[in-house]
Amino acid sequence: MSPGICADRSLRVGERDRVYRLFVPGDGAGPMPLLLAFHGAGEAPESLFDRFLPLAQRERFALVAPAGVGLRWNAGLDDEVRETLAADDVALAAALVESVAGEAPINRGAVCAVGFSNGAALCQRLAVERAELVAGVVCVCATMPPCAAEHFTPAAPVSVLQLMGAQDRMFGRRGHFRGMPFLTAEQTAQRWAEHNGCGSPETLDQPATITHWPAAGPGGAEVALWWVEDAGHTLDLSADFDIAEVAWHFLTRAISPR
Repeated sequence: MSPGICADRSLRVGERDRVYRLFVPGDGAGPMPLLLAFHGAGEAPESLFDRFLPLAQRERFALVAPAGVGLRWNAGLDDEVRETLAADDVALAAALVESVAGEAPINRGAVCAVGFSNGAALCQRLAVERAELVAGVVCVCATMPPCAAEHFTPAAPVSVLQLMGAQDRMFGRRGHFRGMPFLTAEQTAQRWAEHNGCGSPETLDQPATITHWPAAGPGGAEVALWWVEDAGHTLDLSADFDIAEVAWHFLTRAISPR
């Protein structure tokens, strides 16, 4: 039985060395899911890695948390392009999948991504540009950035979960991020629901205000939008639920038919 892996790694993407933290369970099982975790701007990879690690250990999936250039991701805004030196972070995601697959048996149909804030915007861009790579994405406190909205031609359906704080001054119900034309949370969800061919939306009021667009049939992709009424721009959206548990519960449905 393999002892597993929990270590820092690096790989070359373009002309730049990129670093990431990797966990692979040591259960000796067959192909396993892979979750890519993209931190928020100015945060370290550990902010999401440590939050999802206990779940990865329990549920037996591989976990990767890379570092953005200058702890930023290039989700397409002018300042992100400048501050990341035009890093191709979508190419980084694809390279990470290949790198991890070289070390562990990865189920290529069960690759997913989660991100917070700037990292969530990157997840939107990844889902649009490399829809064939990811079965599902979970976006915490960010919506679809302009470049993804303007070039919205995903090659496949992608399950998308948005976890939003209603009092978030950037992406909340009244938020408008620096005047940039991000789609609203509702517009983002609607666009994905239409692309995925989802059914009519359903609404719930626990443990948040939830709109859910179900998959059209077995193996289809779904969309959900959660509004946490008293929450701001934070990973700790609520004491009533664990975002890692909510995210993984959603993503298991995205990967199970594949």
